[in-house]
Amino acid sequence: MVIEKVREWLERYIEVEDLFDLEQQVRPSIPLGYPIRITDMREVEQVAINLRRDWGLGIQPIESLTDLLEDKGIKVGAISAPDSFDALVFWYNDTTPVIIIREGVAGDRQRFSIAHELGHLMVEPSQDLDKERVAHRFAGAFLVPEEVARGELGESRKRLDLFELHLLKHRYGLSIQAWVHRAKDLGIIPDCEYRRIFDHLDTMGWRKREPGDQIPPEEPKRMKRLVMRAYAEDVISASRASELLGKSIPEFCRAEGERHDGFPIEMYD
Repeated sequence: MVIEKVREWLERYIEVEDLFDLEQQVRPSIPLGYPIRITDMREVEQVAINLRRDWGLGIQPIESLTDLLEDKGIKVGAISAPDSFDALVFWYNDTTPVIIIREGVAGDRQRFSIAHELGHLMVEPSQDLDKERVAHRFAGAFLVPEEVARGELGESRKRLDLFELHLLKHRYGLSIQAWVHRAKDLGIIPDCEYRRIFDHLDTMGWRKREPGDQIPPEEPKRMKRLVMRAYAEDVISASRASELLGKSIPEFCRAEGERHDGFPIEMYD
């Protein structure tokens, strides 16, 4: 089911690009030399820093991970899928990387999933390393570099406060649980504090949905922008726009209106 939804979405995306002959204009900006081969888990930290440097990101928080990757020529799509699905990554025509995430998930979880899949693109672990653990470590290191984590938490802590982590979650878009993992990976907290926090999260039922206000979901926008551009310029009809969007224009406006505080307003005859 997921594969079929991805195939149908990607076909529509390519059709939209063909309207403006854009596929050749936006080339993936994965720097030369990637994926970088590593033989030790600690090397992931440097790969994440290198990619931030190569993309000119510095160490500041990334406001929209989806916008960043779409600007780099990586196609990002969101589909409805079972809870067992988080994300996947693959190459289209061996030239264009594509990342798919699940709709209806809190933004911090989506961001981590996107960064995780980006890790699969950027890191080539040796056979003795677990690929999923490597991608997890890359996700944390890319969203919150080691220098930032130590600056925010300190070099060594006996305890972490959940509200402190909640505030950091909203600054960097990294979940409370991922911050705890990050602190453990970097040796900032001991194993006993790591276990204490996760035992508390389990007891409170906060593993699937963390307490407090949620991070807004990531929003892939490029395909929508291209469809609305083609529609506004009369390159396509309302019915063709509906086909490319996968829903009627009124349905699209209603769905986007819920996301964007009542906007857009239907502007067609």
